[in-house]
Amino acid sequence: MTGHANGRPRPALGGTGRIADELWLIAHHEVSGRAHLQPRALGLGLAGGLLAELLLDDAITITACTVTAGPARPGDQLTAQVAARIGAEGPGYPVRDWLAFLGRTGSDDVAARLAASGYLAPAPAGPGAARAGYRPIPTAPSLPWPGSRPRWTRPGRSW
Repeated sequence: MTGHANGRPRPALGGTGRIADELWLIAHHEVSGRAHLQPRALGLGLAGGLLAELLLDDAITITACTVTAGPARPGDQLTAQVAARIGAEGPGYPVRDWLAFLGRTGSDDVAARLAASGYLAPAPAGPGAARAGYRPIPTAPSLPWPGSRPRWTRPGRSW
């Protein structure tokens, strides 16, 4: 997490600047990585975030609730794949169809992008978990003041 603690800047990862990434991080527990939302709601939100990223990059246009490929190509692999898929399907599909389509794999796709950016680490399936997932990478234990340390890095606790 970034921001301020007790009026002082808190050192941490600075954020990816991508809408879907930030939504994924907000929608998951910062230690365990468990989702705070139901899978369908999370997938639809992340799909909307991916479409918003493409819209801001001019990689798509939306007119009369219809998604069309735009002139620009996005910079990262995930949005480039989504833009290529939209371009291959041709114009005429409504936003709701793209939200439903992208929402099916949105959480896993965005988590993989965050893992490639260094924000998440793969987590094996544990007891009661249906499948493996991701967990946030903890902040370094050598932070300058105790109040900014995550509770699992306080003195006397181990990783």
